[in-house]
Amino acid sequence: MSMIIAAMSAHNEDERIAKVVLGAKKHVDKVVVVDDGSTDATVEIAEALGALVVRHEENRGYGAALRTCFETARELDADMMVILDSDGQRKPKWRIAGMKVLNLFTRLHGVETTDSQSGYRAYSRRAIEKIRITNPDMGAGSEILIQAKNHNLKIVEIPITVRYGIENTTSSR
Repeated sequence: MSMIIAAMSAHNEDERIAKVVLGAKKHVDKVVVVDDGSTDATVEIAEALGALVVRHEENRGYGAALRTCFETARELDADMMVILDSDGQRKPKWRIAGMKVLNLFTRLHGVETTDSQSGYRAYSRRAIEKIRITNPDMGAGSEILIQAKNHNLKIVEIPITVRYGIENTTSSR
């Protein structure tokens, strides 16, 4: 029997976490929320909805939260892990600009992708076992892709619709 988990990092997402957890629960065996030092009701809401919550007592950064997602997937012996954004994919314009720089960095390391910082990805058991994140910040998305390339893991992008701010945009994940 295979185990599929949805995992997400969350920092002060009490306004959006319920929708994301409930949506994910319909499609996976277990939802994991890595709380990255929230000071709001994120933990309480996620736990009340049946998510497994792993807490960072203080905010360590997005990459550190992703590292905990991978560690938890290994501990749960997951066959597949889908990473989601706990904020429903909303990004401010300044973050979009930073993502473009990280996309360029990723391409310079030999990984051709249209969105190196996608918060919506699926990983096989082999990827879960091989990838070891060291970058504590937003560069973790690029680091994952570079490690996947170095471990000869297959990288596939599938177009989806995401929400950056208010407008809908098509992107590849």
